[in-house]
Amino acid sequence: MRGDWVEIRRSDITLKEKLGEGAFGEAYKGLLRMDGKFRECAVKKLKGEYSQLSIQYVSHLNVPVHL
Repeated sequence: MRGDWVEIRRSDITLKEKLGEGAFGEAYKGLLRMDGKFRECAVKKLKGEYSQLSIQYVSHLNVPVHL
């Protein structure tokens, strides 16, 4: 399913503990509400000037459909 994108509302994600930090931002363990179920996920929160990057610059990120 590479190339298929699903838009996820921020209200469907709950951030839990911080997993780490890098040059582009912080990584968190989180919960994603999808189809009425909660699933664990990882969330990359971009910081500073990186938060405005267009999708073409972060297109290397993959979101697994089956968690």
